[in-house]
Amino acid sequence: MEWTIVAFLLVVLTQLITKLRLRKLKAKLDEIQPHIEKVRGNLHEAERDFELLKLKSSDSEVRLTHLKDAVRELEKRLREPKVVDPSADERARLSAEAASPIDLEGGIFSVCSKWLRIVFPTRKICRGWDIFLPNKQSS
Repeated sequence: MEWTIVAFLLVVLTQLITKLRLRKLKAKLDEIQPHIEKVRGNLHEAERDFELLKLKSSDSEVRLTHLKDAVRELEKRLREPKVVDPSADERARLSAEAASPIDLEGGIFSVCSKWLRIVFPTRKICRGWDIFLPNKQSS
């Protein structure tokens, strides 16, 4: 019976000590709770910022890839031999002729032919106008 009372007192004493420890821990938790909430808010904000940075870096990598492709294409074009465009030279010559004074002796057909050559530089486009173009046979 003595051992029963000792065991009972030990159980009650353990409960009392545990209750006191829990009160102290609860007080500490209540004391640091605002700091915990602040840290949680900072964590969520940091996670959002991290996601934004990931998106920005992904976009930057895509842009960088596109710019690399553009630079590669420009370098490739610079290395290739220059192709002479004969129609560009013809257009420049015709523009110079059109800028010169109009030859009134040639009449309206001379004026129209200069205008038509500037506006329609290729024969394919001006099939119906072949009669106005000198030095060309109608098809």
